[in-house]
Amino acid sequence: MASELKVNTLTGVSTAGSIAVTGEGNSTTTNLQQGLAKAWVNLNGTSTAAVRDSFNNSSITDHGTGNYSNTVSSAFDNANYVVTAMSQDTSVGDVIAYDSGTAPTTTAVKMYNFTTGSSVADCARICISYQGDLA
Repeated sequence: MASELKVNTLTGVSTAGSIAVTGEGNSTTTNLQQGLAKAWVNLNGTSTAAVRDSFNNSSITDHGTGNYSNTVSSAFDNANYVVTAMSQDTSVGDVIAYDSGTAPTTTAVKMYNFTTGSSVADCARICISYQGDLA
């Protein structure tokens, strides 16, 4: 028999912001909040960069060919969050890399899109996901 649970808010019993979820195989648990993406953005990085869709994203900045910054709406607790990014363009093989000259802040990260030949290039599809603790 299938069951369905409908709620608007989940709150932990011992700690309001902490909910443990039993993982696959019923042998381990994971913290629900720690496992959620806290922000993400899908953008078109060609010409003037434009957001296709996003969550917790306040803006993107196009700094020039293949160079972008993304700013989240709700700040992270510190700059040690994780950013996962991918890019795809049918004309070149692309790789996303942090801008080594600009450290991430609690609200923004700057990155470059490189071709497999190590040239900086605009890209038609860039997807970025953020995991970490929000402030």
